[in-house]
Amino acid sequence: MIAPVGNIPVTSPGQRFGAPRDGGSRPHKGRDYSVRVGTPVQAADSGTATEGYSGGMGKYVTITHGSGCKTVYGHLSQIIKLGRVNAGDVIALSGNTGKNYKGEGYSAHLHFEIWADGQAQDPDTYMYGSSQVQGDDLTSLLSDPELQRAIQALSQTLYS
Repeated sequence: MIAPVGNIPVTSPGQRFGAPRDGGSRPHKGRDYSVRVGTPVQAADSGTATEGYSGGMGKYVTITHGSGCKTVYGHLSQIIKLGRVNAGDVIALSGNTGKNYKGEGYSAHLHFEIWADGQAQDPDTYMYGSSQVQGDDLTSLLSDPELQRAIQALSQTLYS
């Protein structure tokens, strides 16, 4: 799996995976990348891309990768490619669509989520710069309970 906009820093430390958001009522389910409107967004892995719109996420693309895994790319200004995509294909341009829980618009950024078997996963777990974990390897990695426990323990140590 590759990073959707390269190794760009997050918008703020408070927007890491699991951090409280919406006034503390919900955990953040993804990672925010600080980018300008119009930054190319690439598919993190191969799959089938569909588009959607929600009040909070604005324009977004979901890529279904198979075996219960999908990635979501939110706050997009323009959608470029749908249907079958390969890792690294430009699927959209970043933007600032959608509104927060107060009804305020967002500053430009890309919101990125990874889901496995209906559960949001920490994208930082899978973003290793130019290294890639794809297809069945990604599914195996996501479902390994020992790895999940080790990552959770490390996250608690780092973010406590």
